[in-house]
Amino acid sequence: MTIKIPYTIKVQVLKEWIQGVSRDKIAKENSIGTGTVTSIIQQTKRDNPDIYLMRELALKIQKENLDINYFASSVRLKKVLDRLELSEEKIEVFLEEVNIHCFRQEINKK
Repeated sequence: MTIKIPYTIKVQVLKEWIQGVSRDKIAKENSIGTGTVTSIIQQTKRDNPDIYLMRELALKIQKENLDINYFASSVRLKKVLDRLELSEEKIEVFLEEVNIHCFRQEINKK
């Protein structure tokens, strides 16, 4: 008889694995076997083949010392720009023009 792994443990294991924590450390921190960690990852991989892409992205974000919230806000901003059909280049030019205007008018940018 196989015991069903609680959902909360699965979520915690996947969060840690995506963040680059080793399987041994995940097992120890969650008081489960390394085989259980591997099983959770393999099952998730079958259900969601993009899990490795998410892990790779998370590791690259960490390597660049970026906060995940910073990255998430960048994604949200990009979606807004796309919805408004504005390119990043246009926004950069606009912001630089605002900056120059404020400088010339001696407007404090606080």
